[in-house]
Amino acid sequence: AGNANVEGNATVEGNATVEGNANVQGNLTTTGEAAIGTYPRLCAVGTLTTSIANTDVDLEWNDNNAGAMTVSATYGHFDIDETNAYQININENGDYQIDCTARCSGDNRVELFVKLYIDHGEGLGWRNVAAQQASNYSSRDSDQNTGGTTLSTLLTLNDGYKIKFIAHGDADGTAALMTNGTLLRIIKLPT
Repeated sequence: AGNANVEGNATVEGNATVEGNANVQGNLTTTGEAAIGTYPRLCAVGTLTTSIANTDVDLEWNDNNAGAMTVSATYGHFDIDETNAYQININENGDYQIDCTARCSGDNRVELFVKLYIDHGEGLGWRNVAAQQASNYSSRDSDQNTGGTTLSTLLTLNDGYKIKFIAHGDADGTAALMTNGTLLRIIKLPT
């Protein structure tokens, strides 16, 4: 239940379980079962049904909803801020695979945007990462009136960073967030 560092070859003829980091600089051979602990991960659902018609809205998250089969953040590598449910706090340097989906309904044509914002913790506040956005037409008229947009990315983040996601509906009529289908998935990849 800690870290395993091997600088030569490692042979396991029984079962091996590592719940921390496993670093092997050589060959790892197993003839039994090898279980490396799960990746730190989170799957949260959106909580807002706010209008996003021609305005930016911070997406807010809940990772403790059994009915929605969420997965709470594990191991303390990152978490949903207790005060600001839109803010994801990064607590460890590393590479993070992130998928953020916003879903909305509307009564006319809506182009739904999902945008990434980051705060490097240097006192400069939130900055839009212009290259990290996605958009799609989520509704077309009153009977094709729901849809979503997913931003999938891989980011190198540092301890102390904060990230959030904005939804924006470029709408010809109404556009409102939906909780069902608004999802956030984060996986911290091994180093």
